[in-house]
Amino acid sequence: MDDLQIGMLIDTGRDLEPGSQTIAKLSFWAPEGQVFAVQGADFRIWYAGRIVGEGRVLEVIPDLV
Repeated sequence: MDDLQIGMLIDTGRDLEPGSQTIAKLSFWAPEGQVFAVQGADFRIWYAGRIVGEGRVLEVIPDLV
């Protein structure tokens, strides 16, 4: 696979349902995530060796820590 892969935690406040749409907070494990997760960027969700979803960054909110 030639795509860049960066680990993250997805927090929706509820379970993700196949075929559904949701707004989520993405927290990256590595600081490089902030370089690529810019407003308007498309991404795919990879889990257990396969693509299980896709999305678009709607807004970037800097960490307050």
